Amino acid sequence: MKRCSVLLFLLLGTLASHSQQEWKLVYQNDESGNTLQGKLENLLSAVREGKPIKIYFKMGRDSEPEVFVEHLTDAKYLTILNSPPGLAVTAQIDCIVGQTPLFEEKQVLLKENLEWCLIASTSGANDMLTRNTVTGEILNHQVRKWGTKWFTLE
Repeated sequence: MKRCSVLLFLLLGTLASHSQQEWKLVYQNDESGNTLQGKLENLLSAVREGKPIKIYFKMGRDSEPEVFVEHLTDAKYLTILNSPPGLAVTAQIDCIVGQTPLFEEKQVLLKENLEWCLIASTSGANDMLTRNTVTGEILNHQVRKWGTKWFTLE
């Protein structure tokens, strides 16, 4: 019985310490890869330490900049690029079922048989791919530029 009490105490202590952690903005880049907030070194440290990372980004219509969607998601596969121009971080997310935003209806619908994948980058160049899940055909593959906010647990 005493052993169960000790284990329960340790478990509750661990849960309490995790619940006190908060997501903090550690870095923000613009569509050209320029730093807007934070330091790239802090993001690099968080990645190297294995901290969980979330990314936030906004995608809009070029023709109507006031029409956009905002996304927040977990970064699942992180890469640090060390190249002659400098360091960069990329974050691949889990591919999702494609979505269609219906702005007038304030609704988002799922796209049948469509998968959307993304690698976001501190360089501002973000790689997107859509694929038909039935045929495997790649329907769209493009690099689009936007800024990204990078969060980690503190």
